[in-house]
Amino acid sequence: MKKIVVIGGMNVDILASANPLHRKDSSIGSVQTAFGGVGRNIAENITRLGIPVSLCSVVGEDDFGKMMIEHATRIGIDTTLVQTIKLKRTGSYLAVSDEQDMVFGINDMDITSTMDVAWASKQLPQLRQFDIVVLEANLPTTTIHFLTQSLQDKLIVIDPVSAVKAPRLIESLAAIHTIKCNALELLALSNKPTVQEGIDTLIQLGVKRIVVTQGPDQIIESESSKTTYYTPNTTSIVNVTGAGDAFTAGIVAGMAVGLSKGQQIHLAMQMSTITIQSATTVSSQITPQLLKEAL
Repeated sequence: MKKIVVIGGMNVDILASANPLHRKDSSIGSVQTAFGGVGRNIAENITRLGIPVSLCSVVGEDDFGKMMIEHATRIGIDTTLVQTIKLKRTGSYLAVSDEQDMVFGINDMDITSTMDVAWASKQLPQLRQFDIVVLEANLPTTTIHFLTQSLQDKLIVIDPVSAVKAPRLIESLAAIHTIKCNALELLALSNKPTVQEGIDTLIQLGVKRIVVTQGPDQIIESESSKTTYYTPNTTSIVNVTGAGDAFTAGIVAGMAVGLSKGQQIHLAMQMSTITIQSATTVSSQITPQLLKEAL
């Protein structure tokens, strides 16, 4: 089994939903607090499958930071590479959803600015021991570039996080093995008007494999000489936050245990579907049984 490290954010998720959601007015709904962060979510999904994973991240010197490290350790994530930063707040993220989808999100991720090149340089000796390095675009652009260049001999998997942050990957594309993104992130990263043109551009720039999710529409997996289309599962939506993280985790977990590319996508789709049906960012229904069924 390949060794996995996830480098990315840890934050507190505040998830609010209302049906109906009234703009510029109070809405009756529900508010939940959970541990999140794209990197942390990916790592939790992987460990819930029963696969060892290490998390490289930062938290603030506050109660939320302590609680997050304790929780991650308790569920099986290796937190040896999680650093507590003095005089910084642990990151937080607010998502507001209506009956169909997320309406808007607000993040307070100032602490990720401490994950700079100097910080990454200190992590390199430990990071070199892993086979699969998962990065997410909440990291600073210079850090992403430094890590991708320094770890080119590893299987680098990247999640662009959002269309706004996707361009942070532009200078690093040639060193990336797999990008998992949605259509908006792809267009922002490639600066092309269509999904196919975006895929072609990233392949030309050196990305080995691209997986594009499009909500309820086709999932596209493309490599230099092959494109495969998948039909996503249809399901009722409870909460979409975290579905993309679960999808990325499915791909990474599949890579670690040697699943075929098709098996990886099917595992990722199943994990995403389960997450959409859950009120939490990472579903407790993600279990080792899913991986056993995929083998």
